[in-house]
Amino acid sequence: MTKHRGYYDDDGNEHDYGQDLSDNEHRDDGEHRGREDGNDDASVHRYGTLDANAIDPTHPGQMYFGNGNLATGYEIADNAKEHVEVGLKVHQRGGIGDQTPTFDSHGDPIYTEAAGLQTPTRANWNFDFSADTKLGGGNHTLSQFDFRITVANGTHSETFDLAKDGSHVWISEQNPTHGFGGDDFTHPASPGVVASQAENSVNLAFHAFDDFGSHRLDAGQHYEITLQALEHHEQIAAVHSFVVLA
Repeated sequence: MTKHRGYYDDDGNEHDYGQDLSDNEHRDDGEHRGREDGNDDASVHRYGTLDANAIDPTHPGQMYFGNGNLATGYEIADNAKEHVEVGLKVHQRGGIGDQTPTFDSHGDPIYTEAAGLQTPTRANWNFDFSADTKLGGGNHTLSQFDFRITVANGTHSETFDLAKDGSHVWISEQNPTHGFGGDDFTHPASPGVVASQAENSVNLAFHAFDDFGSHRLDAGQHYEITLQALEHHEQIAAVHSFVVLA
């Protein structure tokens, strides 16, 4: 299946949807493991369950940010050297269980979601994210890295940075009055988890996305959602999801 708009490679470079990757960037295994010339972010990509640091042990298999939010069904990038993991998934709002996407030739998931609103203030679908700095038992904190979520369609792109103040709020680079998050731990977590883990569920009807316009949830809209982890301005892990509204 072809991509529906421009996309970003593992180095954060944007390509037109019709642009071919060079031979040493092409991935035949469907797992999106980075370029073969070694100039990648050293992360391994997989589809499945997040690292234990993201999961509430008092609610087995669930995330900290609310009841029924499962740690399964994520597109994941693990950087074992840096002990950093990032994950994204898309699902029907209020739906039970995970939604299985299709995958493009680069291993990136493509989701088809219902256009319009489910309630007067919420879209029919959400995207969930996880940023973990204790992958495999590491001892880093969120403040030691930079995390970015970029949402883009054919007419607008907006990047949200995770604040460094421990608030777990993501602030727009393009419009600092826009932001989301700050309520990651509906289920209480230890100080160590709070310092090392950011996770939540996001809805495109949030006011944070008002600059996408009043037609942002119309049928035919195509979105790319990217979560990046960076250290000293160098990308160390990234995941991408594509959403088609029908």
